[in-house]
Amino acid sequence: MFLKLILTLSLLVVEQQTWPGFMGAGSTAIDHETLPTKWSPTENISWKTTIAGQGQSAPIIWNDKIFVTTIEGFMKDHCHLIALSVAEGKIIWDYKTGSNVKIRSSRTQSRAAPTPIADANGVYAFFETGNLVALKHDGTLLWEKFLAKEFGPFETNIGLASSPLQTEEAIVLLLDHEGPSCLVAFDKKDGHIIWKTARESRNSYASPALIEMGKSQRHIVCSSSGSVDGYDPRTGKHIWGYENVGGNNVATPFQVSIGKFLVGAQAGMHNEREKEAKKSNFLMTVDTSGDFAKPKV
Repeated sequence: MFLKLILTLSLLVVEQQTWPGFMGAGSTAIDHETLPTKWSPTENISWKTTIAGQGQSAPIIWNDKIFVTTIEGFMKDHCHLIALSVAEGKIIWDYKTGSNVKIRSSRTQSRAAPTPIADANGVYAFFETGNLVALKHDGTLLWEKFLAKEFGPFETNIGLASSPLQTEEAIVLLLDHEGPSCLVAFDKKDGHIIWKTARESRNSYASPALIEMGKSQRHIVCSSSGSVDGYDPRTGKHIWGYENVGGNNVATPFQVSIGKFLVGAQAGMHNEREKEAKKSNFLMTVDTSGDFAKPKV
């Protein structure tokens, strides 16, 4: 199976642009007036490139390279992290590694769903098979970890989809599933665990977000299957929690201003969470002025 990667002309407007994570976390500014509103097989398409495997992750950009991930094989046999030229779509390198845990690939399961992240030193990708890889920008392997061996198998019917979050020093993964779940930070340099915080087991595909709270404070915010929680990005300490939330097992928290962020919910494949989801789309703030942080809708 192969995937076609298509780039629109709008991404080429800004030289040395960065879009280093899921939903553009840490990205450079974009001139929205230059974004096209119409596409066709011939209109506003700069190039098309066929790449191996299938991927549900989003592309990211660091300077002159685009990075994408895919899964290849009937049993998700191989994981790919691929670098392409922004200008031409030419494949610069394709790092291929054997899957840590082989799972039957089907349209109802995630296929390379987590979006990778990048910084000035490298690019980092997590796969639902448990593979976590770090590469230099030239495609040289820095390190690789096999999390299913380290933490035990991930217990989920349709795979993990949570994208990694980055701080200056760490890669942060939200490993929520029906088995032992956690929020965990890995050192970018060598992959060692900086901290690991246990969470209740749950069924979730949402990604964590780094939210600016003001007064030089940042919290890692996780909205996932019944609760919204804030953690210290330096230590992993649980700072605050807000429960009585439903249907919030997919959407990533989205910052709209300092200390304010949106929480989203959905009704489920068969509207099984419709009642809870209707009450769980809201704007949240966290009061950090006192001794204890207080979340509020």
